[in-house]
Amino acid sequence: MPKKLGVYLCTGCSIADAVDTAELAKVATRELKVPVCRTHPFLCGTEGRSLIQQDLTAGAVDTVVIGACSPRVKIDAFDFNHGSIVARVNLREHVAWSHKPKDEDTGMLAADYLRMGVTRALKTAPLEPASGDISSTVLVVGGGVTGVTAALETAEAGYDVVLVEKEPVLGGSAATLKKQFPAVPPYTEAQVDGVPELVQTASYHPRIRVFHSAQIVKTEGQPGMFDVTIRTESGEQTVRALTDRAGVSQPAVSKHLGVLKNAGLVRDRRDGRQTHYSSQPQGLAPLPGQALRTKSLLARASR
Repeated sequence: MPKKLGVYLCTGCSIADAVDTAELAKVATRELKVPVCRTHPFLCGTEGRSLIQQDLTAGAVDTVVIGACSPRVKIDAFDFNHGSIVARVNLREHVAWSHKPKDEDTGMLAADYLRMGVTRALKTAPLEPASGDISSTVLVVGGGVTGVTAALETAEAGYDVVLVEKEPVLGGSAATLKKQFPAVPPYTEAQVDGVPELVQTASYHPRIRVFHSAQIVKTEGQPGMFDVTIRTESGEQTVRALTDRAGVSQPAVSKHLGVLKNAGLVRDRRDGRQTHYSSQPQGLAPLPGQALRTKSLLARASR
């Protein structure tokens, strides 16, 4: 469907003093065949905005080209909440304020900018709303002090967080230091940095899921719908992670893990207040022999 294009030229802010806006309007209507072209001394004002809004509401135009100030300013003034395409042509900073007034080259420059703006507007397609479920989970890569702080602040704001750290423990280099340089008067003694408490809070926060010894393998998708693949080197999981997957209480999981540990089927490793568990397949090695002995005993008992 052909677009209904409208060009609106502002003559304020010394633009008309440097550029012949009447000739510029002829470029729009005669050369570029724009059906609607209007000029106004103050386009970003109430009257100027109403001029554009009326044309949009009436259906006279559905694509707007504004020749005025820089697109980096007056953003809200030219947001018509109409779903229409709005292209901004910088006639003020790029032309009127930076080139010789009423010079032939200045007029040619303004005309070229207008041609580019009209072409851009004609070739721009309307934005379509993203489809699909939008995830509010936040991924934080790096479990140093900055990463842990970011994860905690995000979680406290009410968002779920996935925190990925390549090392076995959180805290980064700061976690290896017992104290830091004094930051409060009288600056005579080293002070506790609070990193262990920070790490502990993040590790047990209900909205933060921590992956230790992990790396980002692949990131796909778009904002709000990213699909991130995480690789863990050790394959270990904490009781909390196992609880989330099993759907049972943490004490129940801990009890069963204790039984499996005593049987030599899992191994545990302490990391601060957390315990990481990994399977031990070699613990199953005696089972074939035990099965044969049990079969032999049952056979004798049946005689």
